[in-house]
Amino acid sequence: MRRNYREMLVAIVVLALMLPVRALPAQQPDSAMLRPSLALLFDGSAYGQDQASKKQIGVVPPTGHMRTNRLILDGILKAPTPFAYSMSVDYNGIEHPDKTAFSLTDLAIIVPISKLLDVSLGRQKEGVTEQMMSSTRVIALTERAAPITAFLPTRNDGLRLGIGDAPHGRLSLGWFHPVPSINGPVPDGSNQAAGRVFFTPVLKDDESRVFQFGASARWTGAIDGTSRFRSRPEQDEAPYVVDTDKFPSRGATMLGLETLVQQGALSIEAEGLVTRATVIDSAAATFPAYFIQASWRPGGEIRTYDARNGTLTRVRLRGHATWELATRYSHTDLTSESVAGGVLDLASAAASWYPARTLRLTGDYGYSVLRRGGTTGRLQLGTLRATWDWR
Repeated sequence: MRRNYREMLVAIVVLALMLPVRALPAQQPDSAMLRPSLALLFDGSAYGQDQASKKQIGVVPPTGHMRTNRLILDGILKAPTPFAYSMSVDYNGIEHPDKTAFSLTDLAIIVPISKLLDVSLGRQKEGVTEQMMSSTRVIALTERAAPITAFLPTRNDGLRLGIGDAPHGRLSLGWFHPVPSINGPVPDGSNQAAGRVFFTPVLKDDESRVFQFGASARWTGAIDGTSRFRSRPEQDEAPYVVDTDKFPSRGATMLGLETLVQQGALSIEAEGLVTRATVIDSAAATFPAYFIQASWRPGGEIRTYDARNGTLTRVRLRGHATWELATRYSHTDLTSESVAGGVLDLASAAASWYPARTLRLTGDYGYSVLRRGGTTGRLQLGTLRATWDWR
């Protein structure tokens, strides 16, 4: 059985036009809108390893590359049926001229059913965990925490319901099946379901004071009878350092708790995840993971708050250059019962300078300890990033 992504998009649009749309959500503009944006990221990275780390993952060479060349289009189409849309395309011809230059990152529409309900269809984020809903271009460090990327894909194909009237909390429920992105036979057990609920009991009008807590759940089937979890040490060009490899399974369930606090120039985010995988012919494996991070702007700037997705976004600049300092500690444990994927502890710190609204320069340093294969290896990571983000 084969599927074509273009055919899926046509089906999505037809379905959207058939839905009983009554009004746009309150936070959306009333008229048709096109909002283009362009993002360019360049990373230079270097590593330091002890002998045990080299034996675990091999020698990691320094790199320098154009990380992302992304064109983003989003907005509102009002007639004949109003709906929001989001599309982003990455161009990697500079970085990998021998590979396909263009790749589709997002392609989704958001159809409002009522003030309290909307449906998103297409390639999108699953709506699970605060950090995954944030963009890597705006988070305080250069990459998302390893516990998040170990268990969650950045994008998936499917349908997601948004329930609730922001800004004081929402519920997200989604069903996903990554068939359109697979050029070949459909694997068995590809169905996935994800949900998240968050509440924001404290939200000051100028967003200088925010308190939010939430919970997530995700179930994923075992693809062709196997499961696999893995993660990099919060650096894009580094290899996967914790990796369960494929193991016989019937599927896995993830549960997570999260909190977000912002008081003026200080922001704190924390998440804890527990994933339990059914292992065939063995006891179930349990993988705990968590992170906590803090960021501070010495100039007193705050991060804006996205009430629809329940996440912090960009630093709100005041027309002059500013700094942001951030730190994070994360723990990712992929070793349990018969599965030996390794345990990663990582402490990192970053400093970002914003000389202009569209430009960000970041230095990020991480020190990781990996326990895998009966040895303990230590890997240091340093990244310098330049981000140009126009919108």
